[in-house]
Amino acid sequence: MTTESESVTGLDPDIEKKWRAAGKLSAKGLRHGASLIKPDVPAEEVADAVEAYFIKEGGASAFPACLSVNEVAAHYAPTKGDDLVLKEGDVVKLDVGAHVDGYIGDNAVTIEVGGTDNWSKLIEASRAALTVAVSIVGPNVNLSTVGAAIEQTMDEYGYRPIANLTGHSIERWNLHAGLSVPAIANTPVQRPKVGTVMAIEPFATNGAGHVVNGPNGNIYHYARQRPVRHPDARKVLQEVARTYPKLPFAERWIDSVSPNRLRMALTMLTKNVAIKNYAALVEAGKGMVAQFEHTVLITQDGVDVLTLLDDDD
Repeated sequence: MTTESESVTGLDPDIEKKWRAAGKLSAKGLRHGASLIKPDVPAEEVADAVEAYFIKEGGASAFPACLSVNEVAAHYAPTKGDDLVLKEGDVVKLDVGAHVDGYIGDNAVTIEVGGTDNWSKLIEASRAALTVAVSIVGPNVNLSTVGAAIEQTMDEYGYRPIANLTGHSIERWNLHAGLSVPAIANTPVQRPKVGTVMAIEPFATNGAGHVVNGPNGNIYHYARQRPVRHPDARKVLQEVARTYPKLPFAERWIDSVSPNRLRMALTMLTKNVAIKNYAALVEAGKGMVAQFEHTVLITQDGVDVLTLLDDDD
């Protein structure tokens, strides 16, 4: 017998329940983390708090909590003892996500630290672009149309989208699946189907409109088993393969070797192609960057926003 839920989403009810649980937990974690973003607060403290919240509530992090500040657009996760302390006026992109049995939520918010109002229009441009994108995406909608709407919305605010940062479809244990949700027009035609889960995340900037690789973002992903001679590197690879075999992990999550030897071990494993590392992504023109993000489920009627809490606007 087909349930009403199945007829709308095409998903098995138990699987849909896990997607929805992951989305709600991700949204609650984002709200919790955002409440901690204040002047003089260490970035590491915020990241630790969000990740601990996910575990406390019965899930786990789908990827390391990222706090990317000012011209750093994405992919900066604090290290152990990180000296990054949030300052009044910083524009912080908090990007976090939880998983429930491998089903993933992904969401982000931008906060100007301390309540300053220097970048409110930029921040609103990203938020408005996300709202527009969510309003038009749906089953079989050409995602290039979504990108065009994002670009037009940001242009109306006087800003540019970051063209080489896109949203993405999500599958179980796979944060970046096959589809991309562009932020500009004139992109290849892709159309989501009913039951597709996607993260939509427009980035707005007053800079060049694209990002380049910056320093190490302290985020890694297990790739494969490889012969490793160095004892520290071998210990780390064993821990990663056992504990984080499918989703990205943070440098500060590793405790099999001491922090002062960990970076060397991770560098060895990266060169050995046993793990992959992710660079922080920096706006090419050193422009300021804002980001908002929701995870959505494509339904026959359009979309359900999985990372929207009941009391959100």
